[in-house]
Amino acid sequence: MLSIIVVGLTLLIVSVYAQFDIPEPEVVFYEPRGFRVSIPADPDIKLFAFHGRKNEQLQGTDAGTWNVDVTRATDGKLVFEDSTTKFSRGDYLSYWVHVVLHSGQGYNRLDLREEAKDFIPRTQNSFQSDWSSTEATMLSIAVVGLTLLIASSVYAQFDIPEPEVVFYEPRGFRVSIPADPDIKLFAFHGRKNEQLQGTDAGTWNVDVTRATDGKLVFEDSTTKFTRGDFLSYWIHVVLHSGQGYNRLDLREEAKDFVPRTQNSFQSPSPIGYEVPTPEVKVFSRGFEVSIPEEEGITLFAFHGQLNQPFTGLQAGQWATDITRPTEGRFRFTERSTRLKPGDIL
Repeated sequence: MLSIIVVGLTLLIVSVYAQFDIPEPEVVFYEPRGFRVSIPADPDIKLFAFHGRKNEQLQGTDAGTWNVDVTRATDGKLVFEDSTTKFSRGDYLSYWVHVVLHSGQGYNRLDLREEAKDFIPRTQNSFQSDWSSTEATMLSIAVVGLTLLIASSVYAQFDIPEPEVVFYEPRGFRVSIPADPDIKLFAFHGRKNEQLQGTDAGTWNVDVTRATDGKLVFEDSTTKFTRGDFLSYWIHVVLHSGQGYNRLDLREEAKDFVPRTQNSFQSPSPIGYEVPTPEVKVFSRGFEVSIPEEEGITLFAFHGQLNQPFTGLQAGQWATDITRPTEGRFRFTERSTRLKPGDIL
């Protein structure tokens, strides 16, 4: 994984490459409660991520109260639907959306806001499941004052394996889970000596899709933990079926340490590699960071933030993995931020 920080560049716009425009999201508020956010299921889109919060402005790419990835279309749309939250006239939904294409590129639409003005009865125009009761795998149920008897069947549930946390000497740590064949993606979110609330993004916010020695591993090599420090973290896995599961409110205190030369994951090749010099282009709105496609590179990870220096391997304001090159380059493209003279990326 390559983390690239570009500081103090004077940039010249040379050309503009093809750009994917995220379709305009549709927001529907229901009566008596609930809402829906959707976009058309463009065939180029592999994943639609929704992040939102009620009556509180999200800053940048904050995780939000709702933080959901959608990989399957319903009636020609990629849909996030909440059935329990009540909006009244004048309330608003602050949100942003992210899409990942089948090419591996990701795009954001930030700083979106929808005020609750019109409402639709929930029995009309809401998406109905086309699965039978024996096929359903995930149900969102609002139950008020009911006594329920389970009479027919219990659906399979995936239990995320217990994470293993290792603290290194003189610095660094590792969090891993076994590489279960059902798991497509392992996401780690963590922070040192500060409790994460719910699904906060955290200082570290990394997706892992490839196993190392039979494990899905996040490893940091720069952060120093001393005895009594603690790691607050949560993890998320996405299965090949498209379902996602969380383990929240996890915490590990630094008590025992392993010398970094022992039991840490080694690179499969002892030969050093020099990362190609990144090329940065600024557009009238947004920017692009890219490196040339070279033999042996399977993933280009970009981490960046605007006008704030990095301290170690932070996730940053932008944190994206690119696995497929376009026109001979691995490219991270951002189209929502307007850069001004003197800004530092």
